[in-house]
Amino acid sequence: MARSILADLTVDDIHDLTTCPTTRLTTRAAAVLWLERTTAPTWGAVMVDLDGLKRVNDAAGDELADVVRLHGMWRRDEEGGRRACLRDADLRRVALRYVDLGDADLRYADLREADFRYVTLRQADLRYANLRDADLHAADLRAANLRYANLRYAKLRYANLRAADLRAADLRETDLRDADLCAADLRAANLGAADLTGADLEEAQR
Repeated sequence: MARSILADLTVDDIHDLTTCPTTRLTTRAAAVLWLERTTAPTWGAVMVDLDGLKRVNDAAGDELADVVRLHGMWRRDEEGGRRACLRDADLRRVALRYVDLGDADLRYADLREADFRYVTLRQADLRYANLRDADLHAADLRAANLRYANLRYAKLRYANLRAADLRAADLRETDLRDADLCAADLRAANLGAADLTGADLEEAQR
């Protein structure tokens, strides 16, 4: 039965863009190992999440995980890579910790309550994005375009916003403690009740 899993592979088991096993295949493989645990006790299988995308897949599904994976390939100039275009995407409450979305197109995306801790969004286009209540703890947002973005109540402690464009952004009641805002453009940004304790605002435009 264990060998039959390879013989019965279909297009649904291997993703057509990434050539990686889909959730369907890994689930079937786990079921085979469980059923044959008494008849074939000397063999097994190890699945290693080398790129860290299993977490994304579990939280948001195959489609978003593939977008992130292909974007990473694009960032590394690998053949078959593709820049992430998530414009207008509904990504409310999505968990994308530690992933690299530098240079991604996230204009108008709905990212309310998203978990973006330690994510790389360097030079990403986040104009008009809704990041209300999002967790961007220690995120890399260097030179990101956050013009007109809604960041109200967002958690940006230890975030790197060096040279970020935050013109006309809504930063009311945002947690910016210990954030790096050096050379950031904060003109017309609403910083009402924002916590800037320990933030570095050297050369920031206000």
